[in-house]
Amino acid sequence: MKKLTPSQVIWNENERILIIALYTAISNEELSLLHYQGLLRVSRNTAIQDLKSFKKVAAHANVEFIYSRIKGYCFSGDSFAIHKFLYRVVRQVLKLSSYRELLQEICVNPLPAIEDDLEKVKKVERLIGKRFTDDQLLLLSVFSNLLEQMVEKSFLHDEQPILPPASTQNRVLIDAMKILVPNRKAAWPIVMLSLESANLLEASNLEPNDSEMKEEIRKVVEEFERLSCIKFQNREVLLEKLYLHVKPAVYRIKHGVPVFNDLVHIVESDKHALHVLTSRAIQSFEKWLGTDIPDEEKIYWTIYFGSSLQSQGSDFENRKQAIVICPSGTSVSQMLHGTLQKMFPDLFFLPPIAIRDLKKHEPFVDIIFSTVPILTEKMFYLVDPFPQQSERNALLHQVRTGMNRGIGHEFTLKGIVDIVKKFSTVHEEKQLHQELEQLIWPKEKNDARREYQPMLNELITKDSISFHDEVHTWEEAIQLAAQPLLKANKIKESYINAMIDNVNEFGPYIVLMPGVAVPHARPEDGAVEIGMSYLRLEKPVLFPKEKNVQLLFVLSAVDQTTHLKALSQLTYLLSDEQSIEKLKSSTDMNEVNSILIKFSEEEST
Repeated sequence: MKKLTPSQVIWNENERILIIALYTAISNEELSLLHYQGLLRVSRNTAIQDLKSFKKVAAHANVEFIYSRIKGYCFSGDSFAIHKFLYRVVRQVLKLSSYRELLQEICVNPLPAIEDDLEKVKKVERLIGKRFTDDQLLLLSVFSNLLEQMVEKSFLHDEQPILPPASTQNRVLIDAMKILVPNRKAAWPIVMLSLESANLLEASNLEPNDSEMKEEIRKVVEEFERLSCIKFQNREVLLEKLYLHVKPAVYRIKHGVPVFNDLVHIVESDKHALHVLTSRAIQSFEKWLGTDIPDEEKIYWTIYFGSSLQSQGSDFENRKQAIVICPSGTSVSQMLHGTLQKMFPDLFFLPPIAIRDLKKHEPFVDIIFSTVPILTEKMFYLVDPFPQQSERNALLHQVRTGMNRGIGHEFTLKGIVDIVKKFSTVHEEKQLHQELEQLIWPKEKNDARREYQPMLNELITKDSISFHDEVHTWEEAIQLAAQPLLKANKIKESYINAMIDNVNEFGPYIVLMPGVAVPHARPEDGAVEIGMSYLRLEKPVLFPKEKNVQLLFVLSAVDQTTHLKALSQLTYLLSDEQSIEKLKSSTDMNEVNSILIKFSEEEST
């Protein structure tokens, strides 16, 4: 395929914005709308719209893009802000596959061979004792070339700010400036910053504060090991790699030099759990630095940790990932988290979270442990904040069964009995089998009764559906919604009080989506029998934190599992916007019932 020349390329809107920025910086003409229209090869209206869009982009970077009768279109304001903005523009340009054509489009004279500019940067590398990454080499060479082409007309200057050199090697840096931008002394501050914030392959110079920085990096690594229960076998190698990244990153963060990270999608999918741990471990470094670290920078830490774990053969990526929800406080959640880690060493636990953070992490975990009932499609286990031994044994049994781990119960017990029979005489094999099963997987007395999990429409019947015009308080709404369960003796009055107390103590966590709440409490708070009721209000009622609620589904759960099928079906219902809107507008008992039946059937098939 024949390659298009710059004059033949059709630029998209984003590319046109970048062209406007660079052309404004280096053109020695009095730029008018016609200049941009001809350069971009677009209609007058499109050119006007592009200039308006660019003005907004520049303003976001604290740069003014104005029209002067004397100089035409140009930049105005803080010189350092303008240079920093253009540095960011060049970074974006170099991310494009057509960056050579784009640069050639805007240059007054043909762009010198990039190889020649690269040699200048390599000379600077030798001078300052650093080796830049390939991407950084290209960025510095193109940016320095652009600075040399800039004309004074491009700026209506304010006073030039003085940026202290980030390095103590002032003389060396000045020599570097003379190599890169000998004719643009006003641009030295941004070039100094770009050199100090550049990603490195290696560095031979060690500054006085580097030892302190390395110690803070070591603390992050140790905290990551503590959180993940994993030890790095190649810790010193990892520390050196992190140091090479963090040293320039510190200057980027302090001076607002942007970083564009193409690895965001990896963290959002495959390495989410790893990134959560990294973000938690890095908090001590943020405290030392005195500012938050942007997520784009944190991602690099995550990738380094992941690479190091992979190189040592860690099975981190293959382990089931679990999370603990406990609204009772930090100390309680940490204790429960530690208990569950010991119980399930083959699971990987993320740090405990609050209920409000569940949606953020839910897509990336396999198992959720919680001290309060929640709606989720993931494997869910309701646990006591301080589980007794019998409760721990029961939980072990439930989780193993739910995950279909290894060999089944019968095979496991048969294997144990067979081993016993090798070394002793068994007179009551069936009884031994039953005793062992009760020892390993204790069952509650009414376990048999709970084996069946009713569907949503079996719990919410016409007797438990009600409609009401309005209530004055959210407490009244919960009381009214729970009345069908109370009349049917499925809950006690104490259960209603507990639901209200939970909202007062933990906030409106029961409001799962706009307009919908699912009040509930713990089984021991007065749940007599599994059940659900439904209340539709004509006028929404205001819950704490300004949350309006029109639909209430009250849940009475008597154990950890019996209600899960109905809860799962309700989750599907709540995710269907059309059905929710129908429920909000309907006072027809039959229509409500048909919606419940629909989602019960869909889930059961």
